[in-house]
Amino acid sequence: MSTNTSRIEPANGNDYWLNQRRLRAYPVIFLGVYMVISICWILLSTNMIDIKGTPLGADFITFWAASHLGLHGNPVDAYDALKIHAAEELVVPSSGVFVWLYPPTFFALVLPLAKLPYIASYLAFMLTTLSGFLATMWKISPTRQSILLVLAFPGVLINFMSGQNAFLTATLAGLSLLLLQKNPVLAGICIGLLAVKPHLAILFPLALMISAAWQAMLSAAITSGLFIILSTFLLGTQVWDAFLNAITFARQLNEQGALPWEKMSTVFAGARALELSLTAAYALHASIALLATMGMITVWRRTIDLHLRGASFVAATLLISPHLFVYDMLWLALPIAWLTLHGMAHGWRKGDRELLILAWLYPLISLGMTKSVGLQIGPLISFGLLLMTLRHSRVG
Repeated sequence: MSTNTSRIEPANGNDYWLNQRRLRAYPVIFLGVYMVISICWILLSTNMIDIKGTPLGADFITFWAASHLGLHGNPVDAYDALKIHAAEELVVPSSGVFVWLYPPTFFALVLPLAKLPYIASYLAFMLTTLSGFLATMWKISPTRQSILLVLAFPGVLINFMSGQNAFLTATLAGLSLLLLQKNPVLAGICIGLLAVKPHLAILFPLALMISAAWQAMLSAAITSGLFIILSTFLLGTQVWDAFLNAITFARQLNEQGALPWEKMSTVFAGARALELSLTAAYALHASIALLATMGMITVWRRTIDLHLRGASFVAATLLISPHLFVYDMLWLALPIAWLTLHGMAHGWRKGDRELLILAWLYPLISLGMTKSVGLQIGPLISFGLLLMTLRHSRVG
């Protein structure tokens, strides 16, 4: 198939991403700002409550409280809003109610956390998962400049301050894609471990079938099955009923806006924030999710290029679930890195680099932009990255 490549700017020694001194200085500036923000965040807090009235580490308090209930009581109690709130009060009095909506697989993973005091547990979990994430990004682009850009990525700060698990899930997704061709069994293990957040692994069966990666598929099935068995052994069978009820509760919270739509980077949340009806919002979300899935399939059929396949997979995944918060957009670091490397190797199309810069800045500007103009641009960025992979896969 002949393709017009005249619009592609060739890579060269003066590449925008490699040699501009200002770009090299940006990560250092951002990291300096983050340090100031973190120090102020801690110093302005009182009794472990920050100036916004949330606990230091925010969502991590549910991880610790669920662990406490699992170790010292009945694990099912973690799914009871009143009982988990009582456990949260042991750490931070008047912290508000943070409900536990996670699957038993993630519950089993965080079960040991309450063996440590809250702050020590928070730092251990966050620094361990951050190290895994940085190691994954180093495997993608093993340069000092790349790692500085990753550390300066606003998604890192947001996930760290939120006390969330996006470092872990992005690591598992990134390693799965990196290892798929060279070590399919290990890739499958990483995919199976994504059972901690199964809605982020929905597209993997399709990707594995397109790649005829049967070893990885078998490995993923065995790993997830063993993970479920282990979780049931540790926590009991009743937690699964509690979790299924929690899913229904989470859907209701999302539909009603009790989960803040401005913090959710989904088509559904964006549509609801624009006052579309529930039916219309679901229909729009489903339509975009279907288009994203078709786009990912097209890229994977056109090319075996890891950069394009990985970027399309992550971009499409971020458009699938109606339940996705801004801290989950840490995953954007993966397509940003892969598409940057592809552009440096094969050249750029008009708008490519500007889109990557916008994606890099997105976690920093998302909340303010959504509150000021009512527009959630996260899905637009993910869709733009997917279109970018489609354009380049046609050439490659």
